[in-house]
Amino acid sequence: MRRSIPLLSMAVVLLAACIGGGTERTQTTSPGISPSGPTTADSPTASPLPELRTDWSIPPFHELVRMFDYDASQPLDFNEVSQIRVHGATVHVIEYRSSGHVVKAELVLPEGTGPFPVVLYAPGSRAGTPFFQPDAVALARDGYAGLIVIAPESRPPYLCLWWDCLEARRNIRAFVAWATDLRRGVDLLQTLPAIDAGRVGFVGHDEGGVVGSILSGVDARIDAYVLQVAEGYWTDWIRILHERGEGYNTDEGRLTHAQLVRYQERIAVLNPVNYIGHSQGAAFLFQGAEAEETLTGLTRANFLALFEAAPEPKILRWYEGDVWLGCAGPGHMSFHSLIDVGGCDPSVPAFVDHRAWLGKNV
Repeated sequence: MRRSIPLLSMAVVLLAACIGGGTERTQTTSPGISPSGPTTADSPTASPLPELRTDWSIPPFHELVRMFDYDASQPLDFNEVSQIRVHGATVHVIEYRSSGHVVKAELVLPEGTGPFPVVLYAPGSRAGTPFFQPDAVALARDGYAGLIVIAPESRPPYLCLWWDCLEARRNIRAFVAWATDLRRGVDLLQTLPAIDAGRVGFVGHDEGGVVGSILSGVDARIDAYVLQVAEGYWTDWIRILHERGEGYNTDEGRLTHAQLVRYQERIAVLNPVNYIGHSQGAAFLFQGAEAEETLTGLTRANFLALFEAAPEPKILRWYEGDVWLGCAGPGHMSFHSLIDVGGCDPSVPAFVDHRAWLGKNV
């Protein structure tokens, strides 16, 4: 059933069982920003990893940003698929068009008629919409709507972003498509009477934080960004995992060092540090994981490079645990096991913190 805008009922899946704990341990801020909680001098112990490479040759920003141009005049073809009531909120499964393909998303609405401020969510690669469902429902109790948009890897021609294939052109196209899907999501929100499109926030986890960092430099309509365990140099994260033997092979076999460097040289245009400094007026909350280095090879320097590149106002907070920030219980869990578990418990400290921060900045 196709519908035009106003917002009627729309969509989602029942929330799966949530698990996890996670404790904020260290909070750091940039000069001139006063933290809302205690700070300590301790910090994660760095693993003996290769030095972060930052000297990639890329085009000037005015050329980079052209990769993310899209035709905003194209019809959105908004379609409501289904809906369900969850803990006082209504979760709608919806579809809309983005650069010729259909995006599947979930829109969470509070009770009442609005207009509501809204938070755009980008789960990490393959984490799926369930990861952020409980957080969006919790935020709805504070009067905020939420739009959860997943990565485009589940549909042709992308099907993989980087976990299963290292094809620079294909990977860049997928990232551009992901950013465009999110921007088309904002286009859609601007048409819905239930949404206050002048108050938009963003929460991105892992790769979702990477695409959000890029988005901050190419779209000025988002007021505040929560970036969870994101990377400043996507090139470096891929290199480390490749050197540890964790995937990143081609159909012809494992990449040689020379092939990997050539691949990195091409995808350096995706490094978020190239974009985030061009943000216009947005506020930033960075949420880091103390155990991330040990478990997946993300260096502290990489995360801090993104923080340093961001403009003020910005704040950085550290939490115990790995990339899941306490959402998936102790130890490292794969993306597939997280999908099986379901969404993140909205009571874990990182999520409580960012909802409170969004309440002050959106």
